[in-house]
Amino acid sequence: MAQVDIDNKVNESKEIPSLLEKLDIEGSVIITDALNFQKPIAEKIRDKRAHYFLALKKNQGTLFEELQSYFLI
Repeated sequence: MAQVDIDNKVNESKEIPSLLEKLDIEGSVIITDALNFQKPIAEKIRDKRAHYFLALKKNQGTLFEELQSYFLI
């Protein structure tokens, strides 16, 4: 587990890739909430050779429907 203090005016999602860069997460599973379901975060996790579960809400445009249809096939 890791934690970083951030300024109140900073979006925490923008700080997660830099936090992941500092950690040895290879082979680990990273779990985040829906706020952090973002491409730069997923890319950083993959770059570090880790796996992830990212929460997804229905309000993410067509992405929710696309993923849902992928798993219903």
